[in-house]
Amino acid sequence: MWAGSPADLTALRLGDVIWSLDGDAKAPQGKPLEATLETLTPGRHDLYVVAADDWGNGPPPKNPRETRIFNPKRQKIELVAY
Repeated sequence: MWAGSPADLTALRLGDVIWSLDGDAKAPQGKPLEATLETLTPGRHDLYVVAADDWGNGPPPKNPRETRIFNPKRQKIELVAY
């Protein structure tokens, strides 16, 4: 990204994490999200993004017995694919 680039003109910033696509999921979509983005159909889509500052201590724990709740603030950004 550079000043004035298309990415710079959006609400996305370096270090932001794409949480989900076309729906505010309760957990990050991870690998399925990557596959979906690779085959994105033309049209309008909603990206839900977590800012680097809101990411906190990282993604939710893999161990379901862990009680730490991970629910960062997400921002909805419209993506138009051509």
